[in-house]
Amino acid sequence: MLSCLEGKDVLSIADRENPDLIFLSTNLTENNGLECLNSIKSRNTLKDVPVIMVSTLGCDENAERYRFAESDEIIHKPISRHLFRKTVSKFLDLEKRHNARLALRFPVAYGVTSDSCVIGYSMNLGVGGLFVESRKVVPIDTELVVDFLLPETEVRIRCKARVAWVNCANALVKPYFPQGLGLQFLDLKQEDATAIKEFLKNEFLSRMM
Repeated sequence: MLSCLEGKDVLSIADRENPDLIFLSTNLTENNGLECLNSIKSRNTLKDVPVIMVSTLGCDENAERYRFAESDEIIHKPISRHLFRKTVSKFLDLEKRHNARLALRFPVAYGVTSDSCVIGYSMNLGVGGLFVESRKVVPIDTELVVDFLLPETEVRIRCKARVAWVNCANALVKPYFPQGLGLQFLDLKQEDATAIKEFLKNEFLSRMM
């Protein structure tokens, strides 16, 4: 989640990052909220991005002007956690997003057998698998045992995983990833899948706050 104080920075960041959702204050330090909203909606690359106007007043007298300028929603401060989640859920497919992999770094024990496990570090996590940074790579389709704790919880995940793809130092499939292994969970228990799913949902929402 990115934030800024000035209207010109909103436009610069939005052009660069191509966001999925924009919360826009009616009280910016440079361009006012209405001018910034109009600029966003006039750009072909941004016109379909939902823009939520955030009023710093209890009841904004210009609310109708924001609606006429094609804001997608208007909410008023103070914003409760419930209102924030409800608004984000309305405009984003949270089910799809929290099932996607999130960037997370935590220790992971992995190996061909439980007795041969070594410690690596994840780069991301999803319900379907994770990527482990590793200098030692193994062939695609190799079955491994993985064992890790969900970050800042007591939930331990133990299951088998298949090497779905490999990033080698001399042949990087994904240049923005280090050398390592993309792992697909094979026999994840339903309760563990539910725990990961709930963890990712909460993590995604906390990053949006």
